[in-house]
Amino acid sequence: LSECLFFFEFCVRELRRKMPGFHPLQRQEALLLYREVVKLAQRFVWPDENGQPWRDRLIRDARQEFEDSKLITDGELIAKKIFGGRVAMEEIIRKMEEKRSGIIKP
Repeated sequence: LSECLFFFEFCVRELRRKMPGFHPLQRQEALLLYREVVKLAQRFVWPDENGQPWRDRLIRDARQEFEDSKLITDGELIAKKIFGGRVAMEEIIRKMEEKRSGIIKP
């Protein structure tokens, strides 16, 4: 978790330095989304097909996605990426809740 917080702080510094035209609310929203993805990924403790915990893979993939997107300056594209990330995360949460409620039902 400390590695994730370090990366989060790194992203904040990089966004401020490299994207002065990046709207502050979009910056906050993107970083909030990243933190929420990392928090959600912590719930995926079972191993993938290679025996590695899914949380590690999800965090690594999320980090790569944010790294790849950090140089984007088009506000509309940034908003679309944030929206797409939110939709995907909400879908994962919905599916997890459905599975959990199916398992818990008597």
